[in-house]
Amino acid sequence: MDGFFEYSNIISLTGKKSPVRISPNPANNTIKLNNKPGHTTIKIFTNAGNLIYNKLYYGQSIDISLFPKGVYYLNFDGHVEAFTKQ
Repeated sequence: MDGFFEYSNIISLTGKKSPVRISPNPANNTIKLNNKPGHTTIKIFTNAGNLIYNKLYYGQSIDISLFPKGVYYLNFDGHVEAFTKQ
């Protein structure tokens, strides 16, 4: 670092508001997406950004029982929802 700094324009990032909710949250063994019709690809990422789940979703419960405790990010149809594994 040279001790100098400069200002830049502030950029606002916005995303789609999702009507879908993950329940239960926090969860122990399974999660389900409320208000989400089936037939979409679900991806789950760790807090470090590693992809650990990538499957088609048809409205079924998602088994997270083998996930370590922590915060995860579920991605579907351009939306991202966070959930916690206890």
